[in-house]
Amino acid sequence: SQSNYFSNEVRPYDSYAFYACDSTGWRTALLSDYMGKCDSTREFKEGELHEVRYVCRKGVWDTFTKLESEIGVCSPKKQGVIDTTESEVAYICDETSWRTATKYDYLGDCVPKVENKILPYGGDKYICLEDGWYKMNNLEVDMGLCTEKRDGEIDSTESGYAYICDGGWREVKAVDIGGVCDSTKNLKIVNVNSRKYYCFSSSWNTLNSLDEEIGFCTASNKGKKASTKSGSTYYCEENGWRIMDRYEVLLGICTSSMEGTTKKNADTVFVCTSGSWKKAGTDIVLGTCDSKSSGVTKTYLGTVYGC
Repeated sequence: SQSNYFSNEVRPYDSYAFYACDSTGWRTALLSDYMGKCDSTREFKEGELHEVRYVCRKGVWDTFTKLESEIGVCSPKKQGVIDTTESEVAYICDETSWRTATKYDYLGDCVPKVENKILPYGGDKYICLEDGWYKMNNLEVDMGLCTEKRDGEIDSTESGYAYICDGGWREVKAVDIGGVCDSTKNLKIVNVNSRKYYCFSSSWNTLNSLDEEIGFCTASNKGKKASTKSGSTYYCEENGWRIMDRYEVLLGICTSSMEGTTKKNADTVFVCTSGSWKKAGTDIVLGTCDSKSSGVTKTYLGTVYGC
């Protein structure tokens, strides 16, 4: 297990041979000539020669392993020491060698004196509870454990998102903030995690941007018109708000009671037909052409018509 530099001939740079002078004359140099004798009195003694690190182990100078070069030698003085490599692998010094550390090596025993203590391991966090080490989820790391003492408590993460302790952390709902939706809370609005909800028909409903801007369409304001900042006009009817077309804005809503009614806008006549306004034909504008109006002429939009 000696370095190749000192196996037969010492050639650390492939260009020089190293020799030692003793009672027999010149001989090939050994590692012990440089580092001293490796015996029980120097067990785990470390040294370095020509940028190579060595450790005295069981009577032989050993070169450092790759792992030892990174985290050092596991010696009796380091028993139980945990160290981590650059690749974030944890090792524990167990007797005289490194082994991969387990979660329990890293955390230690979960005993009463460390109860509720939180320790990191492998990118996670663990807490010591009565039944042992428990891995915390992200919400628990942010807000702590959801326990019986915290039942019903609302807390927020660092990002401001709200959760409620309910047998475990869960996302807050409108009922948690506003209570049960009943007649006493009709159309009440609550804000839950940057969303708005309103109470209607015994349930909490998502408040859309239209209702938020122009108000609710309810039985009490059926037939009401309202305009948005963008210039669109809406009409409140049975199924809620609906956008009005340009003719309805100009002429009003074409209801069943107005069927066949005509209205004039500028030079154009419109007729209410099947719930919508349509441009009227000449027969509607000019009237019926029959024997009574034979020979009569009328003008519509600059054109003269004769019956």
